[in-house]
Amino acid sequence: MAAVVDEARRKREKPRLDVEEAERLARELFGVVAQQGVTVTLDSYDDANFHMRAADGSELVLKVHNGVESANAAFIDAQNRAMELVRVSACWCPRALPSLSGRSIEFASLASSGGRAHAVRLLPFRRARLQADVEPTPALLREIGAMIGRVTESLARFDHPAATRAHAWDSAGFVTAVPPLLESLRGAAERELIGHVLARFRQDVEPRAPKLRVQIIHGDLNDQNVLLSEDCDGPARPVGVIDFGDCVRSWRVADGAIACAYLLIQLHYERTAARTAEQMSELCAALLSGVGNTCELREDEWAVLPTLVLARISTSLVFGAYSASLAPENAYLTLTRAPGWAALRLLLAIPREQLFGWLTRRTPIRIS
Repeated sequence: MAAVVDEARRKREKPRLDVEEAERLARELFGVVAQQGVTVTLDSYDDANFHMRAADGSELVLKVHNGVESANAAFIDAQNRAMELVRVSACWCPRALPSLSGRSIEFASLASSGGRAHAVRLLPFRRARLQADVEPTPALLREIGAMIGRVTESLARFDHPAATRAHAWDSAGFVTAVPPLLESLRGAAERELIGHVLARFRQDVEPRAPKLRVQIIHGDLNDQNVLLSEDCDGPARPVGVIDFGDCVRSWRVADGAIACAYLLIQLHYERTAARTAEQMSELCAALLSGVGNTCELREDEWAVLPTLVLARISTSLVFGAYSASLAPENAYLTLTRAPGWAALRLLLAIPREQLFGWLTRRTPIRIS
């Protein structure tokens, strides 16, 4: 329950500052003089992010953390160290740049937060396209999956005590974190669908949990956090990942399941080309084959993956509804609502014993 309390605090304690104040922090803490009229606010679930261009032309992101993470500098340090490892062993990702005092994490008191001190980091910005903005193909998704697998493999060699934490979005805590927030959903029909997923999780995942390997994972490899090559004239290629704010010690298989869940949501965006269930199956299988090519998963891990996909979509829907009730002005919180429900209904319409084969195009694994 503490993880759910923290989720509410993140909304209440989201930093609220304008471009002018962000530029002042960049100047005073990091010595960066931003070009006037260029800085823009980026979408964020809980933090305040600003894209700016320095006088020397370099592009940067100033990240001001919410109150929960700001009170846990050790966890922000875990993110920094995880990014350093992934950057040298898997793919591009940001790195925390040093402040004028040589620190990778600074603190600033904001008047809009009643003087509360918020953690502040400066990160390099890489020009790229988001996975969410590119029509997916099997070839592209196999490459994305391979990159995701490399991220998981690299983090298997990483350890940090602050990553062992209660986190509401952790797949392993699904049956604990989601039920208290079901009343945030619009009606009984939606709650019933999530109830089906909870029951399936208890039936399919919990008996296998002791056999699932645990390591630090990225925790949020969604279509907004996967970067693709910037050049629109050539074929899209995966180049990196961003946002390690959901980094947590959890099940090794979770990152692949999370990526698959958000691919299915992406396939239901209005701006995405309409596809048949068979075509969506091909795309999911391409992504997961890429993951499996670079990240070894055991049979028990493959067996629970379909239910973990259902669980992540359900978590996104329930927490999205809850968060939107706390911060109705933040449209980013409702981005996946309609496509998420469409994706969940599609998966629940597939017979349970066929879902593994539908997602992976692999030989079915006996679930029970």
